[in-house]
Amino acid sequence: MAQSKGSGTINGAGDHGIMLTADDAEKGAAADTYRINIWNKSNGGKIYDNGVKQNLGGGSIAIHSK
Repeated sequence: MAQSKGSGTINGAGDHGIMLTADDAEKGAAADTYRINIWNKSNGGKIYDNGVKQNLGGGSIAIHSK
């Protein structure tokens, strides 16, 4: 599993946080999954959250460690 966290604006305004969580399924396990969360950093309000980890519709996630 890997997570990437950052911040940015929406349509040039605001201060928003984003977190992407990706999970590279083991061989023989369920599909690779991802989750995206976006929130307003000033008040913690949720802008977008796809809820639970979603299966990839195609392709694959490959996570490499250093």
